[in-house]
Amino acid sequence: MRKKQPIIWIKVFVLYLMTWFAVQSTALAAIEEDLIPTYKQQRISAAHSVVLTKYHYSKLPFDDNLSMRIYNTYLRSLDPQRVFFVKADIDAFNKHSQYFDDYLRRSNLMVPFQMYEQLIKRIDERTAFVENLLKTEEFDLASNKKIYIDRSELPYAKDQKELDNIWRERLQNELIMLMVSDKDRTLEDAKERLLKRYKVRGERLAQNTKDDIFDLFMNVVARSFDPHSGYYSAKQMEDFNIGMSLSLQGIGTV
Repeated sequence: MRKKQPIIWIKVFVLYLMTWFAVQSTALAAIEEDLIPTYKQQRISAAHSVVLTKYHYSKLPFDDNLSMRIYNTYLRSLDPQRVFFVKADIDAFNKHSQYFDDYLRRSNLMVPFQMYEQLIKRIDERTAFVENLLKTEEFDLASNKKIYIDRSELPYAKDQKELDNIWRERLQNELIMLMVSDKDRTLEDAKERLLKRYKVRGERLAQNTKDDIFDLFMNVVARSFDPHSGYYSAKQMEDFNIGMSLSLQGIGTV
């Protein structure tokens, strides 16, 4: 009987590995599935583009120039202060900048979805960095160092090290602002409040569904034709119609 034990243990171990890989594969598939546009969204994106091209008053041609506008508007929407993406991300994104018109004609939404996925990854990295820094860094709150509050027109950080320095200065400034706003607040309380703020922001973004990503990008496409144009999802259109109906009932029109 004792001679058969190794075989039994091997079977148990193999079964464990198979179960582990199955769980991991299922989890990975779920993550990937969440960030893959649906067939319906892909078809709507193509129809949306056709409608804008034919009927929008601006009469902008659906070409590489418009593609660049869509790309730049979307990039600004994802990282307006340029504090998440680094140069390597932008270099990878830039390869697609002139092809958004082609992607939309072909109902291909993978690139905008992948850009959003990269944003979530970078936000997770920054949240972890913030948590570690607030626990370990000795901030000099009496420093006279100047920082850029608005980074929207500045170059993207060339690498993670440069981005770390940007965030170190950013956190130092935010801690100072929290301390100044409440003279009774301790440094530890300010750190806890700041950490909670970043965690909540990250969690909110992570909860966005593929519908949220799709709506964001469709709005970007519309705004690329005109800043005052937008995209209404089916749910938003339903809410709008209900709101208009109630308003008209309120003034006795219907």
